[in-house]
Amino acid sequence: MNKPTVIQAVGRAFSQIRRYRMTIGLLFLLNLATSLTITHLFRVVFQSHAGDSHIDELPGGLFNGHHLVELTQSEASAFGVLTVAVVIGFALFGAAQLFLAGGVAAQVHLDKGDNPRVFWRACGFFFPRFIRLALWTAPLLALIPIAVVSLRGVLTLIYGTNFDDQLGMTAVYLQMLLVVGLLLLLKQLFALARLQMVRKPARSGLQSLVAAVMFCIQKLPTIATCLFLFTLMYVLLGFTWIECRALLPEHGLLLVLMHQVWILGKKTLDVALTHTECSLLEHHAATPQVRPGGMPPMRRIY
Repeated sequence: MNKPTVIQAVGRAFSQIRRYRMTIGLLFLLNLATSLTITHLFRVVFQSHAGDSHIDELPGGLFNGHHLVELTQSEASAFGVLTVAVVIGFALFGAAQLFLAGGVAAQVHLDKGDNPRVFWRACGFFFPRFIRLALWTAPLLALIPIAVVSLRGVLTLIYGTNFDDQLGMTAVYLQMLLVVGLLLLLKQLFALARLQMVRKPARSGLQSLVAAVMFCIQKLPTIATCLFLFTLMYVLLGFTWIECRALLPEHGLLLVLMHQVWILGKKTLDVALTHTECSLLEHHAATPQVRPGGMPPMRRIY
């Protein structure tokens, strides 16, 4: 059997995406619940600040950036509580996403569409394993400051010690681009390691991470092409939202609905990316995984 190209894998992912409506809906509902929670926290603090504000009414109301600056300066204690609450909220959101990631990966690996029984069993089965995998991946974050220091060293060799004055904001943009790029690469490496673990549940977190790194090294053009295509789709989706946003009013139900449609599109791309990566792993790995059949044994997740 011929190995599919990246284009063929992407096309198959979008042709099969309608079979994962429940999965996309769960991801969307998780995002919606988190957004409502964090927005409510902001609203409570901003409303309590309304009576003490010395700023006239501005477009955007209390959510305007001027009110945020005033709040941080005048009510540091209240803003500190809000910051802690938001950090906790995002941490819980990340944990929930990691919990659902096991179900998404297992369903995509089986390639049989939505299966609630497999989904929830996989969520509980892989969640502690994914946490251990995250702990193995965390030390790789040290590559970010090392890369930034290396970039500053290269700029110093080219432009001298005062390269900040010569380049201005360009130097800042280069460092920001480097940091964002490395974060996205590590995020993608973590996603591939999760899929490696789902393909072979007997693997430990370190083994899955090493397998993901080796696959990226061996199939670098394939992974790079896949990431480029999906990055382009994410950018086009964001650009569409920005262009539509300019035509909508500042407030109102239409703006909220359009934003939810955009989030739904993003979650659809997330599932399509997982399906594409799983397909590439299945067909381009050194030892293809044979899909199990029949009823799942007691000690097997599927």
